[in-house]
Amino acid sequence: MFRVVETRAVIVHLVAIVCAMSIACSAAGQSIGQKPLARDFVVIDISGGREAANYPVSRLTALPPEGWTDEYKTDKIVLARIAAGVFQRRTSIPEYPYISTNANDTTTIRVKESYYVGIFPITQRQWELVTGKRPSSFRNDDAYAMRPVESVSYTMIRGDREGTLYPFSRSVDADSFLGMLRAKTGLQGLDLPTENKWEYACHAGNTSQYGNGSDDPVSMLDLGRYRENSGMADKTCSAKEGTAEVGKYQPNKWGIYDMQGGVWEWCLDAADPDHVPRRRLPLSLDVNRILKGGHWDATSDMCAASVRAMRSGSIGWDVSGVRLVLNGAMRK
Repeated sequence: MFRVVETRAVIVHLVAIVCAMSIACSAAGQSIGQKPLARDFVVIDISGGREAANYPVSRLTALPPEGWTDEYKTDKIVLARIAAGVFQRRTSIPEYPYISTNANDTTTIRVKESYYVGIFPITQRQWELVTGKRPSSFRNDDAYAMRPVESVSYTMIRGDREGTLYPFSRSVDADSFLGMLRAKTGLQGLDLPTENKWEYACHAGNTSQYGNGSDDPVSMLDLGRYRENSGMADKTCSAKEGTAEVGKYQPNKWGIYDMQGGVWEWCLDAADPDHVPRRRLPLSLDVNRILKGGHWDATSDMCAASVRAMRSGSIGWDVSGVRLVLNGAMRK
């Protein structure tokens, strides 16, 4: 079993390297900050399902020779290590449906610690194995397993009691999706990404709005499922329409799939942290939380890295999904 520890000295060293590299880079679409250590993966085996007493956790130090096969989209959850670094964010974050195309006003955001991020969003089969439930709208039995889970709310992921109190508490409810995963893996750092960590992983070292290094909205044709490449469909459709099976589109430059298009992905942050109660109250269910990445029925500009959506954490709908992060360093 692995445990999460802090490595402040390593983080400080990485940040110093990042700063030196960022000075040497221009802002014209070049990589800024340090590349992630992309040969360090954490794998969670959930094949035992809801009745399993624990979920074994292992490490990979290289990509599997056969690549990310179907087992990593159903029976296993895989996360890749992302090193600390910096990225450029639009100074005025555009909020759906008010989308800005002004790419000139940016600010530097620093991610101060390394972390692991899911190679794929959580799929319907992975959610089913952990919780025993199938909440998604795209439920065709012949094409559901490897599609991203949707129709899940923030409170379904973290819980509607302790799980609503971030940033004052990182606790989650025991009966939530994350509560079950934490209990059976011992990985207390498993969580939703903050908006900063989500966007850092999405940019993948680029200053562009799309993970392949481009600002051209046509990039979405290759990066993920959205309105212009068969996203609109009936809910009983095959995976050729509606949501797509994860991993079917190009990964970004750090090897992360489906961060744009597919499903909005819940972030840990409240849209307005001042409205989060410091103790358990019914009001906490109505706090707006941030979502990123666009979705299967979105236009390409809605899928841009800097665009933010907001929704009550108690509401899940057919475009809301989840990608996990594991905070902290890992060692035996």
